[in-house]
Amino acid sequence: MANSYGFDFLRTEHNLVSSSTTTNNDSSFSGGTNSSNGAISSSTPTTPAYNQQQRSTIPDASHKSDLEKQADVLLFLRHHRSSGCLPPTVLYKSLGIDLSDGGKDATVVTMLLNNPKVNVEEVPDPENPSLNMNLFGYRAKF
Repeated sequence: MANSYGFDFLRTEHNLVSSSTTTNNDSSFSGGTNSSNGAISSSTPTTPAYNQQQRSTIPDASHKSDLEKQADVLLFLRHHRSSGCLPPTVLYKSLGIDLSDGGKDATVVTMLLNNPKVNVEEVPDPENPSLNMNLFGYRAKF
């Protein structure tokens, strides 16, 4: 069902909302249209449900295939080129893809190691220097 303004991306199935905030969607935002003149009222949401949405949540990437996960990682690394090489924890918090050693997405790690667009650096783990961890970055010239 498309609306007349082309805002299909705002439909509920496209939004990443936790189960605790889905029951309070109507009460979490009090903005809407004014029936007298059709103008949009500008009120800010102040309920606890809105504050829960602002917290960082780890997205669920279990429904994606390995190729989709690799494409998501490449897009994320391309947008964060200025950050250099990023650790797997940053990628996991942003994308929900576990690229750590022994993680559940080990096949995606091997795909990224063989990808010429990805620069992989092996550095000592800050928590345990005797172990190495991979840092992933985007290689602009490949």
